[in-house]
Amino acid sequence: MMGVSIPGLASGLQTDTLIAKLMSIEKIPYNNLQVKKTNIDNNKSVFNNINLKLKTLRDAATSLSDLDSFKINGGTSSDPSKVAVTVGDNAISGNYTIKVSKLAKPHVVAMNAISVLGSDGKDASFDTDTYKDTIIDVNGKEIKFSDLDLKDKTTNEALAEIAKAINKSDAGVQASVIQTEPGKKSLVLTAKESGEDHKITTSVTGAGSALFTIDGNAGQSAQNAELTINGVKITSSSNTIKDAVPGMTFQLLAEDSTVNVEVKQDVDKIASKIDAFVKAYNEIIDIIKENTKKITNEKDSDGNYKDFKTNLQGDSLLRDLKNELYGIVSGVGAKNNGEGFQLLSQIGIEIDKGATTAATMTGKITFDKELFKEKMAENSAAVEELFRGDNGLGTIAKERLKDWTSVNGLIKMKMDGYESEISFINDQMENMNARLILKEEALNKKFTAMEVALTKLQNEQNWMTSQLNSLTKSKS
Repeated sequence: MMGVSIPGLASGLQTDTLIAKLMSIEKIPYNNLQVKKTNIDNNKSVFNNINLKLKTLRDAATSLSDLDSFKINGGTSSDPSKVAVTVGDNAISGNYTIKVSKLAKPHVVAMNAISVLGSDGKDASFDTDTYKDTIIDVNGKEIKFSDLDLKDKTTNEALAEIAKAINKSDAGVQASVIQTEPGKKSLVLTAKESGEDHKITTSVTGAGSALFTIDGNAGQSAQNAELTINGVKITSSSNTIKDAVPGMTFQLLAEDSTVNVEVKQDVDKIASKIDAFVKAYNEIIDIIKENTKKITNEKDSDGNYKDFKTNLQGDSLLRDLKNELYGIVSGVGAKNNGEGFQLLSQIGIEIDKGATTAATMTGKITFDKELFKEKMAENSAAVEELFRGDNGLGTIAKERLKDWTSVNGLIKMKMDGYESEISFINDQMENMNARLILKEEALNKKFTAMEVALTKLQNEQNWMTSQLNSLTKSKS
């Protein structure tokens, strides 16, 4: 809001300051709307945060209620340096004896060593003209020397170019140049995949066929892995054995070795799912508590109330949500005719554990992981019932939180209401700002007119004074 004024030319008044003070009074309703908008926006942010946390909580509940939530298994190898094991969630519990007789090996083909030094001991030149018609075929991919940049190359450089071309040919091999003895190097081809199904086929035509010949005494034959799992014979082109046992992967690392692999329920992984639920639950309780606590008169160094963040102290939806969360946990119970465990507290999950007074109650969950593991070992099926049963924690939470977290859920409706209020206030502020601009312009015009009028009067007064002075002088 800006205007043009002539400050105090005639009146001596600081009209700019006076107008600013008058406008500050006029702007009080506008500023009040700004404060209201800020408060509403803060409240909306709180509910948006709660909405995200509730979705996390519902995801954690869903994870606890699904069919595989308590079928998580882990596996251990008696000697991971010989056979390592990775276990998926659908692995079957049991003990497995793995006997490895052979490891899978890739086919390696080595060509006869070629002299790379001349009689003078210096790098020998590659005879491009002699070998220009040479073609090396590797697994059906032809490498034509005529297509390569071999002109004026040393033998060392030519071998490197040939190996580079083979690697670019997508022949399924890795070509390299290896020094076999001082002054001699060999072109070596190694299959990228192990096993008998990935043998390398090679042929050389043209003048280079005499130079690039296979060294029958070098290289390595392709070999499949051979092993038994609980006496069942298995062969594989790879040392990574997948799904020979459902949900398990074995990595073979040593021949002529025997290891035992034990697969059992992984209680730590199950406990981590409960940890995720407890963490999300407690974070929501903290948010509710922080934004509904009683406001005190204590101020910080900037003069702001320390406790004042939002005006949600009496918000009914937050109160209902807190009651809903408490009801979810307290409503858990097993339908197992009195056998096994009936309450979450029996397996280490409890609200306000140890609290004896209202002042010490937080509404938050504690999770005794060691007690949970103990009860899992005692009766895992009964523990599972408290999470996956009809009245289980995961089942109840997943269903009852649906009304809070859905697209048209209670929290979303609350945020939409705030958004509508903010939009209405924005319209009010825009209209009010337009009126304030007009008001300030009117004040500037009035004070400017006043200064002009005063200036005119002062000029007239000065003229009359000068006339009177002239008359007085003439009479004297």
